[in-house]
Amino acid sequence: MLRASLLLCFLTACILFTPLQAQLSTNLNLYFKTDSFNLLSEEESKLISFIKNLDNSIITDISIVGYCDDTGKKEYNDVLSSNRANYIKTILKQLNVDTSLVKKVLGKGALELKEKENKNIEKQRTHNRRVEIVINYELKKQTEKAIINDNLLSDNLKVGDKVTLVNLLFIGARHILLEESIPTLKSLVKTLQSKKKYHIKILGHICCMEFGKDGLDKDTGLMNLSEARAKSIYDYLIKNGIDAKRLDYKGLKSDFPLGKGDKFDRRVEIEITDVTTK
Repeated sequence: MLRASLLLCFLTACILFTPLQAQLSTNLNLYFKTDSFNLLSEEESKLISFIKNLDNSIITDISIVGYCDDTGKKEYNDVLSSNRANYIKTILKQLNVDTSLVKKVLGKGALELKEKENKNIEKQRTHNRRVEIVINYELKKQTEKAIINDNLLSDNLKVGDKVTLVNLLFIGARHILLEESIPTLKSLVKTLQSKKKYHIKILGHICCMEFGKDGLDKDTGLMNLSEARAKSIYDYLIKNGIDAKRLDYKGLKSDFPLGKGDKFDRRVEIEITDVTTK
C-alpha cells in the first residue's frame, strides 16, 4: 500500500503540524527471458503483490522503462525493450492501476556489460533483461491539530481482548511509518507507561493476499510485510522506554479480513496477553 487508511482520530492534547509536501518514490524491477516480453510466473506474482499495496489517490506519475541485454542487433533490441515496457503497462491496466498516471513508457534498448571479462556475464545479462517501474507519489499534510490520547486502552480489558490502532499509516509495500502516525504511537507509549499492568502483542494485518500468504516488504525483499509492520511498532515502543518483557509481535498476513473493504484490513491491533496485579 502506498498509504493505509485514516479511519478516525480519537486523540486529546494538541500538536501542531506545519504544511508539508513530501515527494516520495518506489520502484520495482521485473525480469524477462531472452527474446521475450512476457513475464515469468514468479515475476508476475511479484508485480501483483507490488500493485496490491499501491494507493492510486496519492500517485503523481508512473514511468515504465524497458531494457535488453547486449545480445542481438540494435534495431531488434530497441523494439523488444519497447514491447516489454508496453506489456507492463497493459498488465497494470488489467490490475486496475489508473494508466492515465503513466507519463512515460519507453524502451531504451540494450544495456552494455559493465565488466566484459567478468565470469558473471550471464548474471549481468539476466539483470539487464528487465523493466523498471518507478512510481512517484506525494503525501500532503495540511496544517492541523493532532490530538494525543493518553488512554488508548481502557481499564477493564482482559487477556485476549483486542484494540485496533486506527491512525497508523505506512508507506505502501514498506514497513516504514509515515510521520503522521507518530501522535498515535506517542499515545500508545503514554498509555503503556501509565497502565503497567498490561502486557500486549502487536498484530499486523495486510489486505488482498491469498490465505496463508504475506505481502512483499520492499525494504527487505521478504514476504513478511504484516510481521515487519508489527515489529516496527514493537521496536518503537522499546526505543521509547517500554519494557520488552511486556511486548510481543506477530504478523497475521491477510488471514483475518473484516469484510468492510481493503482499507479496513490494513490495520494494526493490540492484543492483551497478560494483566498483572502488581
